[in-house]
Amino acid sequence: MTETQNPEITSYSEQIFIFRKNVFLLRAVFYFILTISIILPVFNHSFPNKVVLICLILFALNIISGLLVLYRKLNITLLLYVQQLINIAGIILIIFFSGKSHSVFVLLFITEGFFCGILYNAGCILIFFAMMIISAVFMCITSESYSFALVLSIILSVFSTVSAFLIIREQENRKIEIISYYLRLEKLNSRLIGIGRLRKNFMDIAYHDMKSPLSTVIGFLQNILSGYGGPVTEKQEEWLNRCVDRLDSLSRQINDLYFLANIESTDFNEIKKRCDVYQEIELAIAEVSDKFQKKGQKFIKNVPTTLPWMVVVPILFRQCLVNLLGNASKYTPAGGSINLDVEYDDNWLTIRVSDTGIGIPDEFKPRVFDEFFRVKNTIVDNQKVSGTGLGLTIVKSITDGHGGTIQVLDNKPQGTVFIARFPMIKEYREA
Repeated sequence: MTETQNPEITSYSEQIFIFRKNVFLLRAVFYFILTISIILPVFNHSFPNKVVLICLILFALNIISGLLVLYRKLNITLLLYVQQLINIAGIILIIFFSGKSHSVFVLLFITEGFFCGILYNAGCILIFFAMMIISAVFMCITSESYSFALVLSIILSVFSTVSAFLIIREQENRKIEIISYYLRLEKLNSRLIGIGRLRKNFMDIAYHDMKSPLSTVIGFLQNILSGYGGPVTEKQEEWLNRCVDRLDSLSRQINDLYFLANIESTDFNEIKKRCDVYQEIELAIAEVSDKFQKKGQKFIKNVPTTLPWMVVVPILFRQCLVNLLGNASKYTPAGGSINLDVEYDDNWLTIRVSDTGIGIPDEFKPRVFDEFFRVKNTIVDNQKVSGTGLGLTIVKSITDGHGGTIQVLDNKPQGTVFIARFPMIKEYREA
């Protein structure tokens, strides 16, 4: 049974955004129709040119605001407030120039209040009511009539109730939206945890059920190459050596995958302990020294013997350095040099591994820590470099798990530099 994808559902916030954008354009059409209406001869009233000009300005500004919202050029909340102030100010001016309290445009306040109530929040509604009260007082004083105040008080009472209801509804909708997002995230998180668990189970099976047969096959092949099963021709030896190399590569890949899966599912804080990092560095160097000797590479070590004890996961700390040094040896031609520099201060232990190898092109640097990523067709000493593409991924997982960092730089004039930093946690209390 295949799982059908749910159609995309527009969130409440996005619906509000689309609605506000459309209302900006709707208000522009409204003011355009209003402008056309007041200049038509069917009207018995003769409106001043100032009224027509103000209507045209409001039409243009609402069009511009709608387009700015459409293309998300400005902060929508700020734009709403500014445009609302302009609209209310424009309506007040229209009423003032067309008869004050006797103006036929008094009911425009109802329209603008409607927009305030359904579109905005409490801030815009307070602005609307505040300007309405101020204009009502001003009109009553200048016209010596209280009819305008009566009309506006009725409008005020109606829209205060409606606006309060709309604000409450919007807050409830936002609460429902947040809850729905939380439930969706929780569901996705559960699926990710399940996928991670499946991956770890698979790696456990792959490691235990594949590692042993591989080791057995490699052992038998090496026995044949040693002549225990009888004489071996040169051609057979070449083929058998290729088989051993491929099986060794597969075995290393299984080891790396198993190692990486365990790192990602491990809480480093539970297995950290206080240890002598100088000793761990020496053990890592001893583990890769054979590689340097086989390729005739010069290894330069600059590690202070006064390194303080730190709180790390010893085996992972050592593996991080082994991978960095092994990687440097692999991509450095025979006779090249590899440097290990270790420094520390009150905050960080910095490990710098530099080589005189072939280097990494700039376009590939952001991806060198990705799983299974390798620069294709890499040639060192006239041979294609093989690998699992997981060594640097493991390094990054180890540094991240310790709260540290890893970065790659160019080594002038040639080669690569990897800089790993571990936080200097000195105090540790046993559980």
